[in-house]
Amino acid sequence: NFVDYKSFGGNCAQTILEQGGAVLMQQLRSQLKVK
Repeated sequence: NFVDYKSFGGNCAQTILEQGGAVLMQQLRSQLKVK
């Protein structure tokens, strides 16, 4: 159970990091377009 929970948490963290990175890139691009 603990191993499953640990791997599940790692996958969630990786997904959140990937989504967060995509959002940051979109914000950076929008800021560059404004300037």
